[in-house]
Amino acid sequence: MDIMSSLRADVFRSVVTIIIPGATAVSPFLAVAGHRFPQLGIWVEQNAGVSGIVLLLVAVAAGQVLEELGAFIESKVWDRRLKRKNPEHLREWYEYLRLAFEVEPVGQEYLRTLTLGLKFELNFGVSLFFSLFGILCFNWLSGLFSGCEMFVFGAGMLLLACYLLWESKDSCKCLAEVRRELLKGANVGGRSQSTKND
Repeated sequence: MDIMSSLRADVFRSVVTIIIPGATAVSPFLAVAGHRFPQLGIWVEQNAGVSGIVLLLVAVAAGQVLEELGAFIESKVWDRRLKRKNPEHLREWYEYLRLAFEVEPVGQEYLRTLTLGLKFELNFGVSLFFSLFGILCFNWLSGLFSGCEMFVFGAGMLLLACYLLWESKDSCKCLAEVRRELLKGANVGGRSQSTKND
């Protein structure tokens, strides 16, 4: 993978796992602030460039917090669940972290794709709870939606959030299985796992 391809992959990963969830979580609260303080909206319109940078930084900061919350769910909930089913789960995880591939297997790219999906499921799923709370606050101030409309919209967001978090459980399980398969034929410190076992 060349430098530009690696850079594009890093940028895409940051957008998907940090910026989108962060922006989703904070946008309703920014709308609340704009509704509560009209002069803030005027300042944003008059200083579009600066406000855009500030909003991006706020979204990134929120995304980092969501990343920590997602990692907490992964390690304290799903990993513990996997460890109960497979006592070797953590050993396999740490052994995978020590891998040094002489030739990167095809499965490694698949693992990256799965990891990206897992991070999105966790971070965006958590962000929807914060976003829903912000939308409820904004609707309370503005009365934009009726009670029935708000109920349907809120129920839809909750269902989507719960679905994403539940799917993250299956993603964690799939990641563990792929790591286990990679360990079987991996090169560790220049020797293949199969050779070392022999």
